[in-house]
Amino acid sequence: MIFLLLIFLVFEIVHINGCGYREQINDRIVGGRAARRNEFPWTVALERFDGDEFVHFCGATILSERWLITAAHCLYGRNLKDIRGVLGITELNHKDGSTFITKFSKAYVHQAFSYTTLENDIALLYTEKEIPFSSSINAICLPKHNAEFSGKAIVSGWGVINEPTKDDESESESSEKLKVLEINLYSDYDCRSLLGRKFKDLIMICAGFIKGTADACQGDSGGPLEKVIDKRSYLIGIVSFGEGCGRELLPGIYTEVSYFIPWILKITNIKQDISKGDQSSKKANPSDHHFEVINRCSFTVWMSSLGNWGKSTPANGGFELGRDQRANFTVDKGWVGRFWGRTDCKSGRCSTGDCGKGRAGCQGAGGIPPATLVEMALDVDGVKDTYSISLIDGFNLPMEVKPIANTFRYTSNSNLDCKPAGCYRNINKYCPDELAIKRNKRIVACRSACLRFQSDQFCCRGTFAEQNQCLDEYSSTKYLTPFTEKCPDAKSLIFDNWSKVYSCKSDPVTHYEITFCPVN
Repeated sequence: MIFLLLIFLVFEIVHINGCGYREQINDRIVGGRAARRNEFPWTVALERFDGDEFVHFCGATILSERWLITAAHCLYGRNLKDIRGVLGITELNHKDGSTFITKFSKAYVHQAFSYTTLENDIALLYTEKEIPFSSSINAICLPKHNAEFSGKAIVSGWGVINEPTKDDESESESSEKLKVLEINLYSDYDCRSLLGRKFKDLIMICAGFIKGTADACQGDSGGPLEKVIDKRSYLIGIVSFGEGCGRELLPGIYTEVSYFIPWILKITNIKQDISKGDQSSKKANPSDHHFEVINRCSFTVWMSSLGNWGKSTPANGGFELGRDQRANFTVDKGWVGRFWGRTDCKSGRCSTGDCGKGRAGCQGAGGIPPATLVEMALDVDGVKDTYSISLIDGFNLPMEVKPIANTFRYTSNSNLDCKPAGCYRNINKYCPDELAIKRNKRIVACRSACLRFQSDQFCCRGTFAEQNQCLDEYSSTKYLTPFTEKCPDAKSLIFDNWSKVYSCKSDPVTHYEITFCPVN
């Protein structure tokens, strides 16, 4: 197994103006080439002292005036005092007035890093001196937490330019010049198919070329995999490992930076936009609906979304929201679908609302009931939005959806009154034992009787398909009362599909707020 690196990019002439900006260049990287001066001002050469001189061994990336990020395996078994960072260079042996060299006073290796499997291959370095930013030295931008990326990316480094042989690794030749290469990002499914169990989709990205030909290689480890969005470069991966260099059907593996954003920010305290959601270059359409999601629960909730057949999946299927955090995203005009919350998510699985994707966004997968649902249909007949809270399959969290003030016009039509729809009580406290779902003796969700027993009586079908007959039979049991009494404005039966659905005028575009654990 050989450690590796690479980096990529598309360039335009811009002035240094915050993270992710460079001075250069109008070229597109195709097939790989040597980097031009100031083209990658955040790419750092890590050098170790070998007894006589400092020699290059890994890459790193600038995050701020005091912090660099690299691969954990680059620091494994090394003395921090023997390592230095060289910034503002493109050629290893050409250091000039714009070069900045620093040692490090602290190193933070991820607590779950495994040198055997290279899982959680990420580390942070704190510089002894503050980094002076210039046209040659700048920080890269961090992505949003659990953002997903596709298409092309850029990898860069000073690694070997030919794969070492098994007999003599000294035969490999290092590159004195910074090399850059544009490579393909592959889906988690493709990565698992090509790389097998060594690929962990929650914490890794794979990228390269299916036919081989070019790749990151030994000495590139720890360097950046970046993507350009609106002229800013975002660090999406850290060169980690691979089987050889540029081998057919064996793309390189990179640490997925977006997964580790909470860990990075907790240690560095970098002032970074931590709103969760879809990180892409898509421009907002004036006809799009804007959503704000707020978590008022005393615990973390994973917001989830799913569009109906043929509809988009907002915010890549969801994101993590800590206590009192909020996030924003847009939803296409004419969208139909649902939102829900997942709880107690650990190691890629959740106690309630789980969608089986093993990451923050459900990416087009539905949740396992019971879960409280916000159901919406936007721009119905071009004139209205409809929305409701559904408990037909059961309950896991109090939720509310409401139009945002000053984004809609009131109307004399009582069916378009733009009222909030909500379930404000914790039904789990009143859930009959037969319907309860428990984790560690604690009720985490309450199933509907239909979901629990799958009978015509409780599902209002067969001989109980008539509304009055179903209500008479269902209401005579203890199973309906917790839902109808504690959350009377939410749908608890299929017959509630119209009586408890709210509407708001959609012209002009109305925007919405969804809250977990709202206060009535």
